[in-house]
Amino acid sequence: MSTNLYWRPLPKNPDGEFLGYQLKFILAPCLWDHDGSLSAEWTTVGPDALDFLRGVAACGDKRGEEAQRLIDLIEKYGAVEIALMG
Repeated sequence: MSTNLYWRPLPKNPDGEFLGYQLKFILAPCLWDHDGSLSAEWTTVGPDALDFLRGVAACGDKRGEEAQRLIDLIEKYGAVEIALMG
């Protein structure tokens, strides 16, 4: 089953909004201990992830674009929650 990466600002927005597809393959092993093909619960991502995400953003491909969007969201909200949902 295919999954997608979603985000929501804190406090919780129950539905979340679509963030992207490619970035999940980079984040899932770090955050949920799998390859990104499975669903995963909401987890908070904040300023401590910015250096890592900036490195991903430097790729300049679709993963980089998605990472930059997540960076922008963290900078706007201070922290956001992300989840993998099918």
